Amino acid sequence: MRPHFHAPAATPVLPAVAASPAALERKPSVLRRTGLSNTALYSAMSRCEFPRPVSLGTGRAVAWVESEVSAWIVARVAERDTRASEASQ
Repeated sequence: MRPHFHAPAATPVLPAVAASPAALERKPSVLRRTGLSNTALYSAMSRCEFPRPVSLGTGRAVAWVESEVSAWIVARVAERDTRASEASQ
């Protein structure tokens, strides 16, 4: 009798990861860096104006990708500078 062949379980496809792993930051750090209140943070996320957190896989624990928060801060500064230059013309 021939042995049964079992196909290996499908390996989940993971998104490409940058050369260095992304740093995560918890909410107190995000609030401190952005100057947003807790309410303003979640309001901006609901309007898709702020990056969403990632689950840490343990209950309700979440964290934000540091580079995404930094990009949001840079975008706010660029927006301010654009408005300032338009106002001075």
